Amino acid sequence: MVSTRKVNKIGIIELDYHLECLQSSIHLFDKSDIELHVFTKKEFFNELSPTCSNHNVKWHIPINDNPKAVNDFLNDQKKLLESMNMVLFNTLESNFKFFVKFKLSTHVVLRVHNAFTFLDPLGNIKWPSDIFSFYKFISYIFREEIIKQRTYWANRFLSEVNYIMFPNVNITEFTSKNITNAYKTKLLSPLPMAYPKQVKIKLKHQLNKELTIVLPGSVDPKRRNYSEIYEAFKSLSVKSKKKIKVIFLGKSNLFGANYLKKSFKNISSEKLEVMFFEKRIPMAEYENYMNSCDVMLNPIKINTSYHIFKEIYGKTKVSGAVTDIVRYGRPLILPNTYDIDMDLKSCCLTYSNKDDLITTIMNLTDNRYLNSLNDSVNSTLLKIKKNNYLGVMLNEIT
Repeated sequence: MVSTRKVNKIGIIELDYHLECLQSSIHLFDKSDIELHVFTKKEFFNELSPTCSNHNVKWHIPINDNPKAVNDFLNDQKKLLESMNMVLFNTLESNFKFFVKFKLSTHVVLRVHNAFTFLDPLGNIKWPSDIFSFYKFISYIFREEIIKQRTYWANRFLSEVNYIMFPNVNITEFTSKNITNAYKTKLLSPLPMAYPKQVKIKLKHQLNKELTIVLPGSVDPKRRNYSEIYEAFKSLSVKSKKKIKVIFLGKSNLFGANYLKKSFKNISSEKLEVMFFEKRIPMAEYENYMNSCDVMLNPIKINTSYHIFKEIYGKTKVSGAVTDIVRYGRPLILPNTYDIDMDLKSCCLTYSNKDDLITTIMNLTDNRYLNSLNDSVNSTLLKIKKNNYLGVMLNEIT
């Protein structure tokens, strides 16, 4: 076994898109004497470096973010990467062929975010149901599978890494039982996708006279069921005794978003204020809204897809809103079909239909009820802060 005392340098590679996950991975090392080397894009560095207070973090950035410059940068950094005790691919969703040929001679760990797509793609193809999805399906097959040979090179890379990990215990257990390919490489205990930098307690006197509900992420009718929440807020716009502010915290320019915006505009009232954003929100502004809200709402559709492959939220991939409980210290409302981590159950409220959701939100307008829920969130964050996730994972590496 590798003792954490023997580990003095760890590298993290993030060149795709899990910016918030990278930020949390860095926070895991805040109280560690391990030297952390982060290899990432210039764009991510510009957003994350101002929030990083850990002096043990060393940043390594390409001249620019175009693919050739990134590959040249990695080749230049190979000797440094191989001097690490371990290199973690925080996300890897592209450039598989390059990394297969790159062949790092150190412990390589891959964090898998979409289990079916990575470990059993052929058994979980989502066949098109209409002409538009058929066109996208054929385009993907031609572009990614025929020209780039994505699945072939992804499987090659997966077979060559030393270890894999999943976002949480639930996905690790489900995958171990249901996907035989998971046994081809050794599973590690997961590092959390979100880690609290500090525990922020929302005191009673800080509670506003209005209830602020945030729906994090892009407005996407394909991935979220807005019909139930529309009907619920339509009712609440009349019967709520407290003003409710609903913030759709993500870009709202995807297909179907305009109809949703018009629908919510029609039910806005003195008791219901609704906000939408056209473009992606800068991280600093996004965090301000998250830190000032009372509760999050995620009307997620459990059965989803990634590229052309089926995925199941809570079983093969994690919803970003669930990790936001830890990241921002806010409770979450979501459908009762989501398989919530045991550690986070006390931070979540679930609903099965429109009436359930109305009752849940009406309860949240009571400050005493909301305070009690905030107490549960704070207790959970304190427990997470005390857990030695990093030490457990490192001691599993042989």
